[in-house]
Amino acid sequence: MSKRKQDIQAPENPDNRRRRSDQLRKPNLRQPSLPENDRAASTLPPQSASPDTATFKQDVEQRTSTLQSESSDVSTSPAPGIRRIRDHLSQHRSEGSDTPEQKIEKTSQPSHVETSAPSPNVKSVRSTPAQEQHVDLPKEATHESAGRKTDLSGNTYDNSRHSVMRSASATDRRQARHTSSNARSRGIQRSIHDDGHTRHVTSHALPEDMHDYIRDDGHTRRAPSYDQAGDIHDYIRDDGYTRHASTYAGDHNIENITAAEQLQEELENLLDDRKFKAYKRDLRKRVSGKPTRSSSVISVPSALLSGVKKTFFAVFIIFLVVIFFFLSCGFGIMSGYLATAKPFEITDIKKTYDATYVYDRNGDISAVLTGSQNMLREYVPYAEFHETYIDDAFIAIEDERFETHSGIDPKRIASAMGNLLLNFGGGTPSHGGSTITQQVVKMMSGADERSAQRKIQEWERAIMLEKRLSKEKIIELFVNLVPMSNHYVGVQAASKAYFGKNVSELDLAECAFLAGIPNLPSIYNPWTEHGKRNALRRMRSTLSKMLELGKINQAEYETAINRELVILKPQDTDTTSEIHSYFVEAVIEQVRSELITKRGYSPTLADIAIFQQGLHIETTMDPMIQKMAESTFQKKELMMTNYTAMPDMPQKPQASITVISNLPETRGQVVALVGGFGEKKDNFGFNRATQAYRQPGSSIKPILDYGPAMDLGIITAGTVLIDEPKFYDPHNPDVAWPNNSGNVYRGPITVRQAIRQSVNTVAVEVYEKMLTPQLGLSYLKRLGIDRTTETQPAGALGAFGHGVTSMELAGAYTALANNGLFTEPYLFTRVLDADGKILLEYTPSFEQVFREETADIVTDILVDTLEHASWIAPYARLDPQQAAGKTGTSDERNDRLFAGYTPYYTAAVWYGYDNAHGRWTDIPEEDTKMPIVIWKDVMAQIHETLPPISFDMSPNIVRQTICSQSGLIATKWCPKKYTELFDMTNKSAPKIVCPLHAEPRETEPPIESDPSMPEGPIIVEPDPPHSEPAPSASD
Repeated sequence: MSKRKQDIQAPENPDNRRRRSDQLRKPNLRQPSLPENDRAASTLPPQSASPDTATFKQDVEQRTSTLQSESSDVSTSPAPGIRRIRDHLSQHRSEGSDTPEQKIEKTSQPSHVETSAPSPNVKSVRSTPAQEQHVDLPKEATHESAGRKTDLSGNTYDNSRHSVMRSASATDRRQARHTSSNARSRGIQRSIHDDGHTRHVTSHALPEDMHDYIRDDGHTRRAPSYDQAGDIHDYIRDDGYTRHASTYAGDHNIENITAAEQLQEELENLLDDRKFKAYKRDLRKRVSGKPTRSSSVISVPSALLSGVKKTFFAVFIIFLVVIFFFLSCGFGIMSGYLATAKPFEITDIKKTYDATYVYDRNGDISAVLTGSQNMLREYVPYAEFHETYIDDAFIAIEDERFETHSGIDPKRIASAMGNLLLNFGGGTPSHGGSTITQQVVKMMSGADERSAQRKIQEWERAIMLEKRLSKEKIIELFVNLVPMSNHYVGVQAASKAYFGKNVSELDLAECAFLAGIPNLPSIYNPWTEHGKRNALRRMRSTLSKMLELGKINQAEYETAINRELVILKPQDTDTTSEIHSYFVEAVIEQVRSELITKRGYSPTLADIAIFQQGLHIETTMDPMIQKMAESTFQKKELMMTNYTAMPDMPQKPQASITVISNLPETRGQVVALVGGFGEKKDNFGFNRATQAYRQPGSSIKPILDYGPAMDLGIITAGTVLIDEPKFYDPHNPDVAWPNNSGNVYRGPITVRQAIRQSVNTVAVEVYEKMLTPQLGLSYLKRLGIDRTTETQPAGALGAFGHGVTSMELAGAYTALANNGLFTEPYLFTRVLDADGKILLEYTPSFEQVFREETADIVTDILVDTLEHASWIAPYARLDPQQAAGKTGTSDERNDRLFAGYTPYYTAAVWYGYDNAHGRWTDIPEEDTKMPIVIWKDVMAQIHETLPPISFDMSPNIVRQTICSQSGLIATKWCPKKYTELFDMTNKSAPKIVCPLHAEPRETEPPIESDPSMPEGPIIVEPDPPHSEPAPSASD
């Protein structure tokens, strides 16, 4: 083991501890730069080894005597490099410290400690190897061979010197650190121990070259040699590099070098103190604070209490973080809601005396709408009810701080939330959180969805409304817009309906009674026994609140609470003698919807605008066609085949029809509409043409199944499919479904034949296996019937959960009549306000849903169906006018539809029973033809004066003769052939000759045909019945 490793493993050695402490505390010091001539001196070539000891003593004594004689003449002026060190040191010295000059004078005096004469031992101290200083020499720096070592300069010395050097005590090294000038005059070599680093300053001229070994960061380095009579150099360690102090001749170097050493020592001490303090501060930081673990044993309760405190603190911090997170999110969401809020418009709803006029397509007045016909609302100004208690009653029960808040009431909102929590799971809240101002905003904007966005925007609009209007104006709007049950709006209409008097004549009890209704109009309905009792309890609560707020005194309260109210019975609310047609009512509904969606009106404001603001509505109604349709629905023979049996029926049959124009200039306009049989006796009743959603049955097949499949090139009119029992019911895969009418299966059959015969198995196969429901429903949506969520296989037969109206079905069929071009059916063209400004204008948009060739081929198939289907042709032919159409029957024959069209008009008819009260009545078999008969009666009157025309046919459609068995181009040997239409732009048109029927060989004898066996496939053609056979699922 090396000496260094032994020192490391022996910490009890005081020298080792001393050196480690010095190395820890002493930082490396960089000396000032040396002159250029000193740098050159450092590159002197290495010299030979030192002389023996005897010669060395003689030379030292001679050199010392010479130096003593010249010492008096030596100038004490330091070298420029030393002067810079002194100037730098003077900045850090305290007032009581000695100056460098004083230290020089002190060091020039004789030392009290005399050192012995030079000896080889002293030499060994000066040349202490790296092992003594606890550093390892590099392998390149020292070479060991035969007990000798060679340093970096090539000088060789014995290892015996190391043993002497290691035996030197720490005291000798400290005494050698300060050597007097007398010792230097006798040629004694001075060894300075500098905090763990041994430095040597030569104090005499040697007879031969002399080397000074300096520790340089753990490496023993050899300073350059110099001549005997040359200048003496002081080699100073500078961050691992050997550098020279200034050079002086003779004995002048002794005192200057001593001053430099003193300055160097002072500077190192100063920096050493700073470094020590820095280490001390760092150590204090590391050990500061309380111990991480208590040395004493704590009790279990103390540990539990400490754990509870820490847990509570952690939960509290987490709670604060969560609250801050949600507040930040809420603030961001609220900012987004307010930024996206639409501007709030205050509409003038004051009473007007201008009637609304409805015009037909010719500009003639078709109907006049007045406020009395609305009969649900009558405007009353603030001056007429201010003297009553109606405003105080509303404020007391709806918003007690209405007169002081700025639009929203935070206290009321908090109270409503608490009330909601208390009534969670049952009960009715006593009040909401909305102020009267917020309710006005809600009633005027029509925004009533339950969402945070709507509520936040409502708050912002309420604050803005408070800034723009006075409290009197806001309460005036409220009492005229508030719902008062039984479709009455405003206190004036309610006062007349329930008490038979104007609002200005109401007493305290009547005002309190009316003020309680708007909270829940259906619960507080005065015309029901249960609602009346609830309304009276609500009235007492209102009176108590008014007394609490000081709006009435005790005497008034007692009088009102004991008063018996007399409420009028319901009367016929329609006081006008004019009954509007189904068409006019449909127009009003469409205008109302457009005002809400496009103009931002609320339902209440839309009704006010239609009935009391003098609008002018220009409709698409053709008065002649409307009159023809209405006359058809007055014929008793078209209601039932056996009209005499109607009194015994549980309910009367009903029907509806919608007629739409196919002419280019009026395409998509509804020209006639009827919503029920018989005489219309009331206004705004049930309009079956626009409100009766019923299953369309097989009438959906051309636009949902076959039309899209042909348009995509999946099938053609001549594609042969197999009509046989199929298993397409996902819930009962082992049961055959769907079933054809009469459970008849026809084997190989073309698409044309499947449509004409209304084959259900082929329709479901095309829809479910070849087209997919998603594609079919996407076409249906583009035709104005959105049922994209109903992807069940039964949809191929029209079995939708949400059916279609006759208006929707007629609109979808217009795409087939107009070469695949579709537009949404519309009832009006423009709506003008009282000043003649355009309020609404309907601009139709057209979309090419089917390719022209597809629409033309499907139309040709439907023409064939109407003219040749045994259950349609006898009742629907419009000779000589060409027409196309398809029937549809829902399951159990609850609904029966027929959609047909000519180049002029498209019409769809629904026939059945309302079945509105849970009682289901099926259509008798003899009445299944009634929708076809109604359609023919109306369309025959329309086309009576019109010249007959045929449907257009695209030039890309060609006729080809195909084999009925293969669906390919027929040969002369095919047993059964027919001509079919094909789209030449579609790649699905047949291009291959039928391979089933080739030319017979001459060697084969001809097969004698059996006259009893028919040629070709067996096609079951049912005999023409008196009516279409009853379908099993959908026909």
